[in-house]
Amino acid sequence: AVFFRGEHRGQSNSPMMVGKATLLVLAALAAPIIAADAREYVLEFSATALSSHRPLLVDSAARLQDLILAAPTGSTTVRYTYTRLLFGFSGFLTDVAVTYFEGVGAVVELDLGVNKTTVKSWGLDRIDQTDLPLNDEYKYRRTGLGVDIFVLDSGLNAGHDDFQGRVGNGYDFVDNDSVPEDCDGHGTHCSGTALGNEYGVAGAATVHAVRVLDCDGSGRFGDFIAGLEWVDEHTATNKVVSASLGGPKSTSVNNAVNSLVGRGVVVVVASGNDGADACNYSPASAADAITVGATDINDKAASYSNAGSCVDILAPGTEITSTWIGSSTATQVLSGTSMATPHVAGVAAQYMRRLGPNPTAIVDAMKSDAVSNTIDDSSFGAGRNNPNLFIQADAQAQTAPPSPAPDPPPLTVYVRITPDANPVQVSWTLSKLDGDLVASGSLSMANAPLVERLWSVSLETKYASSQQYRFVISDSGSNGICCTFGPGYYELELDGTVLKSGGQYGASETTDFTVVQPAAPPGGGGGGSGSPPSPPPPSEPPKLSDVISRTNLIIACSVGGGALLLGVMVLLGRRFARSRRIRLARDESRTALSPKRERSHAGTTPMAHPV
Repeated sequence: AVFFRGEHRGQSNSPMMVGKATLLVLAALAAPIIAADAREYVLEFSATALSSHRPLLVDSAARLQDLILAAPTGSTTVRYTYTRLLFGFSGFLTDVAVTYFEGVGAVVELDLGVNKTTVKSWGLDRIDQTDLPLNDEYKYRRTGLGVDIFVLDSGLNAGHDDFQGRVGNGYDFVDNDSVPEDCDGHGTHCSGTALGNEYGVAGAATVHAVRVLDCDGSGRFGDFIAGLEWVDEHTATNKVVSASLGGPKSTSVNNAVNSLVGRGVVVVVASGNDGADACNYSPASAADAITVGATDINDKAASYSNAGSCVDILAPGTEITSTWIGSSTATQVLSGTSMATPHVAGVAAQYMRRLGPNPTAIVDAMKSDAVSNTIDDSSFGAGRNNPNLFIQADAQAQTAPPSPAPDPPPLTVYVRITPDANPVQVSWTLSKLDGDLVASGSLSMANAPLVERLWSVSLETKYASSQQYRFVISDSGSNGICCTFGPGYYELELDGTVLKSGGQYGASETTDFTVVQPAAPPGGGGGGSGSPPSPPPPSEPPKLSDVISRTNLIIACSVGGGALLLGVMVLLGRRFARSRRIRLARDESRTALSPKRERSHAGTTPMAHPV
């Protein structure tokens, strides 16, 4: 980490005060090095804000500095550190640094400036709180950094200030080129709500415009499916699709959507604006899509919003302000489920930042965190919005990486030798099969014949590891230790289990064996919640049955050309994985496609918009 302003300890009245943050300017770093791909962020570790979602992780300036210094090399440049009102800092972070600091429990937010006094869209204001009234604020934990949102719509005004520096490549399936310019405005409006800097939910995500609607807002299902295919082929890792469009129910469209979700892409679609059953429309009826209905500023379901069992969640959709075409600062106010959809797509990007490209986990978390039964039914009819779930911006803390499991208890090799009466030397070695000597020993006539000698060797092991060993016993008289000069005997034992014994071996005898450790037990080694287990009390060398139950040990042993299986794996449990059904798209005739019918508002004079 590079500090060019930081905490100035010991001078509480420093003239370098800015607000409540004390500053330290390091002379050697007058011109700080800032990574080319870094952006400005504010990070907080203390429990001052959103304290219900995470524990207090940093309670001293020294601990804060330790965490900063442990950041990946070249990833972090600190401007200010905060140690009075909260523990945190502001500065320039790369994507790698953002991932690191979120992993250690920080709340990471883009440093977006303080010139705004009110939030630009009531929709943003609404999704960060569980109930009314609105408070002119939009608070969030994650910006969607590292997530790519693909907006399948009428294109994008890529020169709008709200998308500056975050426009990825796209494609135009209407004109069949790589410049998806928006001549309708609908796609730009939806993109601004999903990820615009001023008007968007996930203000650090990257936008990819996939144009499937023309300048009149019309298109074909064939182009829409081709757009989904393009998304599937894209090299991005974390992908969210926002599709504010629809038409009659289509098996091909639904299958294509479901197949894309099965490949790890979250697909968010509009329910439709006909005040009807969403299950009669596509892609609204696609089983694996997240289908969105619309609400108004008074927490009432929009009368135009399609409803029914195919609707998964509700979001702000009436009179939403967002970006527009015509200039780099143009805005427009529109209404429709098309406006509700990108709110949910932006929230999905926030969840994906925390949970990764796992549609099932994201949908489950989104529904679990949503507010239940807070939206009133429209006058269109009672009970239409069921389930009645209202979207909430992701407010959960980043899941800290689990504590590493401690190494399993060491294993002990015992070598017992009872020599015969032959006045020659007997020796042994224990080595790793790659050649490293572990231990050795020897005895001769200085040892009384037929009196046992014992050696013990501790073998350190790690979970999910495998190590091969070789034991060699030798006799300089080339006649073993039995039976010409008496009943000599040796025994090789691993934690109570005899691997090899005998005495009639001529000049030498070799025993190879492999110690295999499975993955660590769940819960970081059995301590619960990732904590290490308490160390076992001192005891006698355990028997193999004890070792198996404690460490799930496998020992494979080979002697000469034969193999002997001496251990068993204990089944830890079953892992269940939820999977989604992937259907193959079938050929279907091209069907007319249009965006949801939005209502346009600009002061008192409605502006034209395709219906």
